[in-house]
Amino acid sequence: MYLRLSMERVTLFVDVIVPLAVPERYTYRVPFELNNDVQVGKRTIVQFGRTRLYTAIICEIKTEANPKYEAKYLDLIIDDEPIISEKAIQFWKWMASYYMCNQGDVMNAALPANMKFSSQTVLLADKEVDIHFEELSREENRIFQLIRESEGIMLQDLSTSKQVPAIIKRLIDRGIVFTAEEIKDSYKAKREVFVKISEEFNSEEGVQKAMDILQKQEKQLDVLLAYVELSAILSGRTKHVKRKQIVKRLDRSVAALQPLYKKGILIEEEIEVDRIETFSNEILPLPLLIGEQKEAIIKIREGWKEHPNTLLEGVTSSGKTLVYAHLIQEAIDRGEQVLYLLPEIGLTQHLISRLKKYFGSAIGVYHSKFKKDERVEIWKKVLTNDKNGGQIILGARSALFLPFKNLGLIIVDEEHDSSLKQHQPSPRYHARDSAIMLGKIMDSKLILGSATPSLESRWLAMEGKYNWVRLKKRFGDIKLPEVVIVDLKKEKAEKWDATIFSRLLIDLTRYDFDKGHQVIYFQNRRGYAPLWLCKVCGWIPRCDDCDVNLTYHMHNHILSCHYCSKNYSPPIKCPACGSHKLAMPGHGTERIEEDIAALFPNKKMARLDLDTTRCKNAYENILNRFEAREIDLMVGTQMLSKGLDFDNVQLVGILNADQMLNFPDYRAFERAFQMMVQVAGRAGRLSKQGKVVIQTRYPEHWVLDEVKNHNYDAFYSKEIVERKQYKYPPFYRLIRIIMVDKNKALVNIAAIQLADRLKLSLNDRVLGPEFPFVSRIRNKFHIHILLKLERDMPTLKVRSFIQSEIDHLISIKEFKGVRIYADVDPI
Repeated sequence: MYLRLSMERVTLFVDVIVPLAVPERYTYRVPFELNNDVQVGKRTIVQFGRTRLYTAIICEIKTEANPKYEAKYLDLIIDDEPIISEKAIQFWKWMASYYMCNQGDVMNAALPANMKFSSQTVLLADKEVDIHFEELSREENRIFQLIRESEGIMLQDLSTSKQVPAIIKRLIDRGIVFTAEEIKDSYKAKREVFVKISEEFNSEEGVQKAMDILQKQEKQLDVLLAYVELSAILSGRTKHVKRKQIVKRLDRSVAALQPLYKKGILIEEEIEVDRIETFSNEILPLPLLIGEQKEAIIKIREGWKEHPNTLLEGVTSSGKTLVYAHLIQEAIDRGEQVLYLLPEIGLTQHLISRLKKYFGSAIGVYHSKFKKDERVEIWKKVLTNDKNGGQIILGARSALFLPFKNLGLIIVDEEHDSSLKQHQPSPRYHARDSAIMLGKIMDSKLILGSATPSLESRWLAMEGKYNWVRLKKRFGDIKLPEVVIVDLKKEKAEKWDATIFSRLLIDLTRYDFDKGHQVIYFQNRRGYAPLWLCKVCGWIPRCDDCDVNLTYHMHNHILSCHYCSKNYSPPIKCPACGSHKLAMPGHGTERIEEDIAALFPNKKMARLDLDTTRCKNAYENILNRFEAREIDLMVGTQMLSKGLDFDNVQLVGILNADQMLNFPDYRAFERAFQMMVQVAGRAGRLSKQGKVVIQTRYPEHWVLDEVKNHNYDAFYSKEIVERKQYKYPPFYRLIRIIMVDKNKALVNIAAIQLADRLKLSLNDRVLGPEFPFVSRIRNKFHIHILLKLERDMPTLKVRSFIQSEIDHLISIKEFKGVRIYADVDPI
């Protein structure tokens, strides 16, 4: 008792992370009464600035104040137990340091919105004030009475009238209304009404007694029988039944239950429930591993004895998912948690339907399209290692931040995919590389899986930095699909005209339809047409705020900017010359869907792209319909390339390979190869060899040769030489400094000054500055400086130097408004 009392009188300070873009942690003083409550990983409420209140995370407890400023007091501790671990805070710190951002940015990315309480201005009235109401206008009096009668009301709740803020200001100036700061917890637990039988009737004899009471009330007896059936009470189990289930079974209103409540037979209760759907079907045993899969899992286990990280390189349909499943089972048997990262949100639902057969409700799903409250519930399940959704997490990149207590295995599937990189907002992290560091901090094993690994991962594996395990054959020894290259120039010379489709592709599509097979067409461009064009003067509509052409979308008849999302009405005539001869050259997924439907009017078509998958379950619904063979042909963008498994697809058409190969980026060939191989891998996965048609105007291109031969080794050997020669990853690390301002001349001058200062120390490692191909976005000009740094350069020291030079530049009055940020390892 003495020790506890003495501890309560010690002056403690805490360093906290606030969810703001500020460079440092802040120190606060702990009131004596909270000394025993402070703990690293708990949330607290702090005043930051003159009046604003924020949720902060305690990251360090100490007995010394920060000498730079007088510490304010903590207001309160929110949590009884920490919501994140010290290792997670260590991970946040690494991410902020490596990706050159603030820890507050990482906190914002990590915590679900409903776990960060909002501070909102609240209006209060002085109820003791003695005021003559004739001194107020009629409207001032009305507003004052509303505020006075409330215990605190927010401005937006008073009125939408433009006059209200001015009235509030006058009342504040008079001293009869004042503002306060109120912390509002926006998380609300989901509650549902349940029905249970009262204790008097909670037995087989009791149920019979109730039935005797109701024997002359037929409708009331139906209600009781519905409850008995749904609750299985006669099987020895007493459980609550959702009221809506009983109502649905009876096909009546809620009022049908009231007589049983009044007689004391049934009781109604409101109970907190999960928002996340649970799995109630029978769990199946995992299929046995055979052949290469069995050898692979043995090699992975052996390799983990020396290195925690493994690259599992397996051709499409080689059974990587089944290998993952067995490793997951082993981790669960050891009492560990598993994180399974996927590049696309939609893939989580597609994969979960497969894995839940074997792991049931142990699987939870976490991604940005979940509602805020749903994300909070998954967070809590992971924090407690809940067997119902907290043991195995399938998610997109944000799942890295979940509060794992005992993370034993991390799987990064399709590790090559560019969707694993976060671009906006900060932190601009790569989920694959961050997962490697998380595994190191958490002492977890890690698997990187892909049929076409990134050049960086393959190089690290060949250098012995990772274990390297390969699956070279498809499951069941099914042959990889036959790839046919079609020369579009030759098709045109032969005067074949079926819009974007070659004669061979149409013939093969017709053949596969006749055989009852499904077909996939790939075109990595959404919308109807990439541009409009005046055939007389060549005028092309462009975005007012961005330096890009507008894309036409037929489904809602708009011209849309794919950079700022601004929409325009399509012109009736050319605004430049007045001509009505407007053309729409080019093909997006919308137009392809329309054209193929005209060629095959009796077949059902569907489109899989960003426009058709904006809703939470849209992606899953389209895939389920395709899997159920309700769709004959699906056309889509790169979403089609991401690990989807369909057993009735024998033909894949890649409509425009040149678009990918000619993209102005050093990764263009790598991405094109990966995309085409991955899309091709959707064909012929179940029983017999499939076929892939690649349409191009450059059939002699060397990348297409390697795609045709499914030869990643040859592609890697050629491409890695280029990377080394021109100082690109994996031999060098890249940092792109991006500077943004409305004034093009000003941002250009600022960039030149920053580049010149960087060159004084980094010499020819600094390239630029230069304006990118699309330099104006949302009416702001972007200019880039690219740094190429040797892999062995000291990471923290270099980043610290770069940041100091950025800070120096923005300290100059002229450049204070220029926005500068770093994109580390850009892709």
